[in-house]
Amino acid sequence: CTKENLISAYGVSDPTVYGLFYGGGGEQLGVQLLGIFAILVWVGAMSAIVFGVLRATGLLRVKAEEEDLGLDRSEHGGTGFQLDSRPGTPPVLKVGQVDV
Repeated sequence: CTKENLISAYGVSDPTVYGLFYGGGGEQLGVQLLGIFAILVWVGAMSAIVFGVLRATGLLRVKAEEEDLGLDRSEHGGTGFQLDSRPGTPPVLKVGQVDV
């Protein structure tokens, strides 16, 4: 791909910025890195605002009672696994308590 191909592909009669591998130096790469940094700052700021509001209003976490009960039961009215129907775990026996 040459500069002439870029000119014909994008319809620009005199492009002034080429990529690093097309002999344009690092200007375009620098601008793209600046764009990445700007996006990271924007997303970080917006996330901090949204999650800060959620935290301040108490909507970021569930209540402790609901967490202890299990979110399947408190949110959906059922459990994901039928743990209640399993037989109980037998008690641990101490040495000498076994009758043969």
